[in-house]
Amino acid sequence: MIALVSGWKYNSLGLLSSGFHSLFDTSAVVTSLIAIVVSKRKPTLEFSYGFERVEVLAAFSNASFLVFVALYLFFESCERLMEPFALETVGTITCVSLIGLIVHITGIVFFQNHIKMRTESAIHAHQMNIQSVVTRAVGDALACISVLISTLLIYAFSFYWADPLASSIISLFLIKNAIPIATSTGKILMQSVPVTIKDILDQNLRDITLIDGVVGLNQNQVNFWTYAPGVFVGSIHVRVTADADEDLVLKEVRSIFAPYLKHLTVQIDKWTGGV
Repeated sequence: MIALVSGWKYNSLGLLSSGFHSLFDTSAVVTSLIAIVVSKRKPTLEFSYGFERVEVLAAFSNASFLVFVALYLFFESCERLMEPFALETVGTITCVSLIGLIVHITGIVFFQNHIKMRTESAIHAHQMNIQSVVTRAVGDALACISVLISTLLIYAFSFYWADPLASSIISLFLIKNAIPIATSTGKILMQSVPVTIKDILDQNLRDITLIDGVVGLNQNQVNFWTYAPGVFVGSIHVRVTADADEDLVLKEVRSIFAPYLKHLTVQIDKWTGGV
């Protein structure tokens, strides 16, 4: 927040971009922590599916907002590269960037030590979350370093184009990080077929047609989507012959998808020879 205010006050695009980079990473971590708490709430009559998608919605909103901000900063940087102007408070900008760098390096060291202290039996998901925080902190530290380099170039050689150049580099880095998040979370919200299970899903749908008594599937009623990160659900209509054992078919269908689907709705339809 200090970097954002300072960047706006002293008209430094590099510092402003660095501030938005840190804000994005911080908000991502905070929303993840909030989502962990909120997602444990039980479903209600109004929210019958529960609250596991809170993190997805927050991540999508956060990433989408950042893309627009980063694009604005990038185009503004391009304009300033064409017509650079002097920054009067290079010393202040350097101090703010240096403080940010120290904070991020401290965080990197702290969390790296935390990872090393975990035992072999430590929860893998916890280690991945901590590593994600470390990765974000490294990115923030690199952004601070780029601002420091630009201010030193301005101070030593009066290279005023260094500030917008640093801003454009950080903006592109922000876009590179934000677009994949916005895309992946957007696909979840649009309930697209999960890419990670598509191959095995296609194979399992073919396996269903091999079950005794199954005629085929109603292709208009085959739906699989991601409910929350790592949580897959689905709904299918299975057509069976008139003399098929519906309970046995239902049991076999569920067993096929059980390894990776949290919830599956199966409707058994008696096939009469129509469409």
